[in-house]
Amino acid sequence: MHYGVNHLGHFALTNQLLPVLRNGNEPKVVSVSSAASFLGIDVDDLEWQKRKYEKWGAYGASKAANVLFTDSLATREQAAGSPVKAFSCHPGVVNTNLARYILPDSMQEKKRQDEVGSQRTGKLFGMRTVEDGARCQTDLAANGGNANGDFYIDFNKPYRGAGMKWRTDSNADKLWQTSVASCEEVGIKI
Repeated sequence: MHYGVNHLGHFALTNQLLPVLRNGNEPKVVSVSSAASFLGIDVDDLEWQKRKYEKWGAYGASKAANVLFTDSLATREQAAGSPVKAFSCHPGVVNTNLARYILPDSMQEKKRQDEVGSQRTGKLFGMRTVEDGARCQTDLAANGGNANGDFYIDFNKPYRGAGMKWRTDSNADKLWQTSVASCEEVGIKI
């Protein structure tokens, strides 16, 4: 499920839009990933059929897929002489209502009772406001990044650190091929 919702749908949509994007003025594709991508990905088991399902691992793998998709898209478009640039980013942990699916009920009730306090608590724990969370991807979409294919862990700061051993050309290519096959299985031509 995570693979389909967080990666495959975006992969299919982007590929359908590429002919139009290639004719645009400084076209960019920005994939919103997550620091959870550091949990890694097994490109040979994207649907968690060969191992025990773990929700955070599956979420992290789907977000790693966003990064690999961006890497592959950037490489493919550049090799084709296309003007399309691709970037991925982690927006931060954003203090939104999405937390209602993650936080225990008692914390949700507290959040509803004290929205201002929730914002203060969120800042204390490194949560970003919605505006701050949107800053990185909107800047990348408007202005582009430093280098095609870069992954941003924070606004205007491409991440070049450790913790992404899964981020290889081989994994990016395998994910691309598997994604094409998955789309074609349901009648979407890539």
